[in-house]
Amino acid sequence: MVCQIQELSEAETVSYQEQCGLENGSPCQGPPPNDAPRWKMAIVTWLGVNVAVIAWRLLLTPLIGEWHLVPRSLLTNALVVALLTWVIMPLLSRLFRPSVCVQPDFSAVAAPLKKGP
Repeated sequence: MVCQIQELSEAETVSYQEQCGLENGSPCQGPPPNDAPRWKMAIVTWLGVNVAVIAWRLLLTPLIGEWHLVPRSLLTNALVVALLTWVIMPLLSRLFRPSVCVQPDFSAVAAPLKKGP
């Protein structure tokens, strides 16, 4: 087992996969100082959920309005999650990235580096 771990840890090729949207929990790129505050992500997610739920209710109520609560909820929830995952949240992530992401302030770090007048 130790040999297998060493073989895996000494691999020569390293692959990186870029994540987008909320796959990594934040639409922001870069190290943790760029992470979006949770309250901002909660608002963006709330907006996305509302859009998805309202859209599916308008489209599906005439078709499945008479169904029993459980199958109707299962179908609606599955469609809401799919719409959020592949359509709405990627769009909202791109749209709100400038206002949601925290830009690190390097002025405090750069100030001591300045030399003389």
